[in-house]
Amino acid sequence: MKTDVILVSATGAGVDEALNQSEKFADYQSYSAKDKIRLRLIAEESLGMVKTFSDDYDVNFYIEGDEKKCTVVVEADVDIDSQVEDELLALSTTGKNDAAKGFMGKMKVLFFGCVKQFNDIYNIKSQYPGGNVDFAEMGMYDNSAISVNSYMWSLTQYRDQLFEEKDSNEGSKEAWDELEKSIVASIADEVKVGVVGNKVTLKVEYTAANN
Repeated sequence: MKTDVILVSATGAGVDEALNQSEKFADYQSYSAKDKIRLRLIAEESLGMVKTFSDDYDVNFYIEGDEKKCTVVVEADVDIDSQVEDELLALSTTGKNDAAKGFMGKMKVLFFGCVKQFNDIYNIKSQYPGGNVDFAEMGMYDNSAISVNSYMWSLTQYRDQLFEEKDSNEGSKEAWDELEKSIVASIADEVKVGVVGNKVTLKVEYTAANN
């Protein structure tokens, strides 16, 4: 099953309709009350990152799946102006801006920044008291088998690499603690940010417990 595709803007138009779609999907697939709440939380967090530097930025939102597994999808054709591009590049290289705080804040940087910054994808870092963490590099892999200028960032890959470093690197430990506090990172099976040309897609995969 695939829900209706809802157009959501940075001003908030379409958000309520999109969240209603998450509840309708859960009801249709007979998800438990707990799964229904979790799916809505994932939808809320995913749409929350759309609030970015531009007031007229639109994304498409939908959910697809079945009674056991589903994927929340946010996608857009990214064509940001030079001012926004400069702000995103500055944010991605310093990690100081409030917009980059938290796991979904970093998803926002990847979603809106990487399309315009292929040469800098592997330089997106996050600053923690214990040092810098190469946020993008730890989760990014070349996806050029699908298309030229194609990349994919994976939560699973990022989490695995952080786990290996958290006991030996103070910055990685801080990043691990941040990751464990994230609603999406704690309840989702996988989070992927895919870039193909100027098209970027966020996919959050979730398996319903139905209990």
